[in-house]
Amino acid sequence: MTKLGILAAAPGGAAIRDAAAAAPGASVIRDAAGAAPGAAAIRDAAAAAPGASVIRDAAGAAPGAAAIRDAAAAPGASVIRDAAAAAREPNAAVAQTPAAAAGRHATEAQAMAEAAAAAMYARDTASQGLGMTIAAIAPGFARLTMTVRDDMLNGHGSCHGGFIFALADSAFAFACNSHNLVTVGAGCSIDYLAPGRLHDVLSATAVEQALAGKSGVYDVKISNQDGRTIALFRGKSHRVSGEVVPQI
Repeated sequence: MTKLGILAAAPGGAAIRDAAAAAPGASVIRDAAGAAPGAAAIRDAAAAAPGASVIRDAAGAAPGAAAIRDAAAAPGASVIRDAAAAAREPNAAVAQTPAAAAGRHATEAQAMAEAAAAAMYARDTASQGLGMTIAAIAPGFARLTMTVRDDMLNGHGSCHGGFIFALADSAFAFACNSHNLVTVGAGCSIDYLAPGRLHDVLSATAVEQALAGKSGVYDVKISNQDGRTIALFRGKSHRVSGEVVPQI
């Protein structure tokens, strides 16, 4: 007799087979796995699933025990087992894929860049005093903004080059410390291309160009609210010991 014949002949077997074919319990388990990966949710879903009581009763009856074992081996049973395994550890299968691993790494690196930037900015009274704010941060990347004030104007009525340099230097600092490794400037240069005017909102965008060992190179573009390039800055970094946000 085939497995399906045994299943049909066993007390409650037909109900078990029909429940497995229709898989109403399986969908409940899968839904529970998506909504609540915990074991308690799985037990509740299994208890609530149509056909669950029939399966329990059949399991209690000796003649049906073999049929239940055969049903567990039947096609489709693996789906329920896989759903239960996924519910216990929902990210287990995903964690094994290279794309998922890369995604997790990127998420962790972004979180670390944000934490390092927040910690640095809280201690950076110079940048705060000049009204600089962090507009964007990512690993190897930072964008800071600063509004040109009356006390930043030079004798020609334009923004003093030192303030433009300071904005670029701060963006450089946040970009090269975004990996949470304490890093300082080793050298830099700047080219002024256009004047900054009173009330201009200047943005300094720093981008990591190279990072090898303890040394890095970063380019910073300073532009105004109209997108006009005000200056171009290049900084060279050197990593020293320690972390911006100590890791325990």
